[in-house]
Amino acid sequence: MTRSLGGQVDVDSELGRGTSFVFHFPAVAAAPVNTPRAPAVTHFTGRALLVEDDWTVRVSVRQYLEDLGFEVVEASDSVEALSRAHGALVLLVIDVVLPEVTGPRIREMLKSQYPDLKALYISAHPAPYLMEKGLLQKTDMILQKPFEMHELAFRLNELCPVPAATPAWPTRGGLEAPLQS
Repeated sequence: MTRSLGGQVDVDSELGRGTSFVFHFPAVAAAPVNTPRAPAVTHFTGRALLVEDDWTVRVSVRQYLEDLGFEVVEASDSVEALSRAHGALVLLVIDVVLPEVTGPRIREMLKSQYPDLKALYISAHPAPYLMEKGLLQKTDMILQKPFEMHELAFRLNELCPVPAATPAWPTRGGLEAPLQS
């Protein structure tokens, strides 16, 4: 991670005294602080699939999503994500860098089943780095970790300007809406 940000690490170790690590990063001009406006919608509805391999992050994001009104289905990897993606989904919140399969690749796998599913990518890596590595496109919506609930709500309002709109139903076998009884 340090190298990917243009930095380096110096390690000094001495028997009986311990080890020290010094991290060096290039100086950059401070980015202007953009304080997000208050979100237009603070309560959403529908089911969200959350895919995050870090348990502590997953627990926090799940709580944020539930506090914002979503029913949350969570997964820690691609296998769980694909097996738990069923029923109506309105949102996919997914880490970009996951073991085995990237978040964008999982979104692509779900696209045939959920063509209208909105995706919010989350990552500790800066967006320019992810785009440079070909993991994200400029049109992808990303939120950099760590983040707070109001920042998540702000991004969700950009992604879903109306309250979690119409759920995306699986299109297997041409079924595009739930059967009415």
